Amino acid sequence: MEDNDFMEIENPENYAFGSKDFAFSHQQLVFMAYTKVVNAFSQEMIQGFWEEKRDKLGNNLFIYHKDTRREAIETVKTLKNIMINDLGKRKEEIEKLLEDINKKKNLFLESQIKWWVGMNAVGQKTFIDRNPGFIPNMLTSKSPYYHTYIDEIIELYRRLFELLELCISDTAYFKREKIIG
Repeated sequence: MEDNDFMEIENPENYAFGSKDFAFSHQQLVFMAYTKVVNAFSQEMIQGFWEEKRDKLGNNLFIYHKDTRREAIETVKTLKNIMINDLGKRKEEIEKLLEDINKKKNLFLESQIKWWVGMNAVGQKTFIDRNPGFIPNMLTSKSPYYHTYIDEIIELYRRLFELLELCISDTAYFKREKIIG
C-alpha cells in the first residue's frame, strides 16, 4: 500500500449543519409552519385542475393548478406534527377533533362503496376506462364524494388550527421583549 491509499480523517465539525452560531430553534420552526398555515388559508379554497394551453409555436401545454384545500390541510397537519410536545391541556380536544375527521372520512368511504356497488357493470367499466381505477378503501377524486368530503373537513382543519393557536398562546412562544428605557 502506498501513502496515497489512506484517507485523511477530517474534523467532524466541518460537516456540522450551519455555522457554529446556529442553534436549533423549536420556536422558529413553529413560527415558520404557522406562517405557512396562515398563507395557505388566506387563499381561495379551490380544487385542483388541469388546464390546456397552446404556446406560441402551437404546442399543447398542460398546466396543473394546485388544490389549495389539500394544501391548507397538509400545512395544518405539519404544524400539528411540529407542535406535538406543545399540545398540553388541549391534547384531548385535538385528538377528538382528529377522530371526528376520521369518522367523517369513513362515512364518505361507506357512501362511495354503496355508490360503486349500486352502479351496473357497464357504468363501472366506463368509470374505470375514464379514470385511473377504483380502490374501495380510498376516496377516489373522480367520485362524487371526494370533493364534498374535502369541503367538509376543511372547516374541521380550521378548527384544529384554532386549537393549535391556543396551544401557541399557552406556551407564549411569541412574546414581545420588554424594553426598559
